[in-house]
Amino acid sequence: METIVVERTLAEPLDLATLREDREGIDACLRAYQVSLLHSYVAPDGRRMICVYQAPDAESVRQALRRVGVLPWDQAWKARVLRPEDIDGG
Repeated sequence: METIVVERTLAEPLDLATLREDREGIDACLRAYQVSLLHSYVAPDGRRMICVYQAPDAESVRQALRRVGVLPWDQAWKARVLRPEDIDGG
């Protein structure tokens, strides 16, 4: 499995209530594509968002997001996790 990062710019601030309501359907669709959401980061104004997924590849995440209607998203790309010890060499 790969680490995939998705960047989103939202026209309207993120509505957490709607997201909570849709969560079960979103999770089921992600599982169908072997995609797991690891973390989400949202800007204080709710208009920028980064989500980190575990998936076979970036295309699996793109397909799952299209299928569930999570639009728009700016980019989806494979990432490598760097921990402080990776950078420090220790």
